[in-house]
Amino acid sequence: MSIRQVVLGVAKPDAILLRQVHAANVEIAIHILPEVGALVLHLQKASANATWGLIFRRATPCGPHLEEIHAMIPLFSLWSIDRLQCFEPTLMQQLYVAHGQSLHDLVLSRIILPLIDAYFGLITRLGLQVELNSQNILIGFNTELAPVAVIFRDLNGVEKDLSLHKTLGLNTEYESSPYKEISRESDSESYAIRHSFTFDFKLSHYVLLPIVTALADVMRAEYGPVIETIRSHVRHWLPQLPDDYFPPGNMWYAHEDIDLSRERPYIARPQPHFR
Repeated sequence: MSIRQVVLGVAKPDAILLRQVHAANVEIAIHILPEVGALVLHLQKASANATWGLIFRRATPCGPHLEEIHAMIPLFSLWSIDRLQCFEPTLMQQLYVAHGQSLHDLVLSRIILPLIDAYFGLITRLGLQVELNSQNILIGFNTELAPVAVIFRDLNGVEKDLSLHKTLGLNTEYESSPYKEISRESDSESYAIRHSFTFDFKLSHYVLLPIVTALADVMRAEYGPVIETIRSHVRHWLPQLPDDYFPPGNMWYAHEDIDLSRERPYIARPQPHFR
């Protein structure tokens, strides 16, 4: 696959998402850091003929709550421990000191549920499956240390679901083809698995579950009620998806924790966290 295809594969979803932002669709209130350029370096004198790519993005996000954003942090910073000052409280603990019991509703209504709405809203309206992990997601805070925006970056992981494109009457021809494209026709065995991997593994296991755990820990509360609220919200979206969108049999798919240099097969696991 050519570098041009990869660059175009990043640029087109970015442009589509920008149009969505400017359309001010209330149901999918997303913020993004637009990617405005790319640089490719071919290192021909290296031991291997290596190619490095660099993407440039704006420092200021686009979205409906731009004027309220005072600071942005990567999502994983909420529960991470500072290795240089390991006895310092986490950001989630500091937010609890600032907001008390109201932190529960702030995190649920302004971080967790908007992430779910963004994932399902974009796939059901635009046929785009966004890669939401704890590094690609930023949280925007206002001057009162309250979360006001969920912001997406690193949009090179957006997948174009061509089967849903056809159902929605959208264009299915991309110059970047076949980069980051999935469909029933070309991916009959892995079509549902790739949806599960993105939602059940990347978003649910590595984003939503750590947020719920960190929130319950600082508030000394049970996890169950929050998890049930999330499941109920997810089930609101499920009827809008095709029957074969997720794998049958109450299964979900993940990768094992192994070296990235090796092939990583999909591993089937029972009982998705939030479906």
